[in-house]
Amino acid sequence: MRSIILCEGKDDLWFIAYFLHKTNGWVIDKNVKKTWPYYKIKPKDHTQDVQYIISNTCDHASIWAVGGQDRLQDAISDILHINFSYPQNMIESIVIIKDCDARKHDDVVNEIAKWFSDTITLENHKICKYTVSISGQKVAMQIMPIVIPFDSEGAIETVLLHALAEYGEQESFIAEQASKYVYGLIASEKLSHYLKHNRQITKAEYSAAIAITNPDHSTELFKGLVMACPWEETEAIATHYGCISTAITSCV
Repeated sequence: MRSIILCEGKDDLWFIAYFLHKTNGWVIDKNVKKTWPYYKIKPKDHTQDVQYIISNTCDHASIWAVGGQDRLQDAISDILHINFSYPQNMIESIVIIKDCDARKHDDVVNEIAKWFSDTITLENHKICKYTVSISGQKVAMQIMPIVIPFDSEGAIETVLLHALAEYGEQESFIAEQASKYVYGLIASEKLSHYLKHNRQITKAEYSAAIAITNPDHSTELFKGLVMACPWEETEAIATHYGCISTAITSCV
């Protein structure tokens, strides 16, 4: 199966690749010219990144960090154009991973659906079959939106904070207090230059917790923060990211 996983930023790309490697043995595809002979997804600017990976069952996937949620729709248009241009070597599965932020999950999923068609109905973290007509032939692909977290507002850092809380009473307490600390600063109304956006607040909550549970990693980039814990072993991460494998593996 040939798939593309769309995500917002480079941190998301790295974490998805890390999770798939740890849980299902996906590795970097070192023979991209052979596995993707007719077209390649390439970064359009410095905000984007692309990683090609391959499974031990020879399924192929490209993880494309599109450079922000506002660019996901254009990326989907590019993929559909590829499929219409190369129907014999099409992208069979599209996974769209998007932060919920402060919106309702259904609203985000419905917005994603409209990027494909006015008639398609999508469901969060469920595979949907999408059939189009190419040169008079009906061609099916599958689509899976993953809007995270599943049960609250937030982003990937929210899921990681929930995962941290699974480790025990102390970790749960730290996660709770980290959030209270950040929102306490905001409530003070003395931060005119900081934490103006929900995305920044979410990152601050996660970073505050990691600064206590693993201070040696607290000043590193997101990649280093993720390496501070075996996140793939937690229920929160497995619940939110485990469904990716279902969408990009032909034998599942």
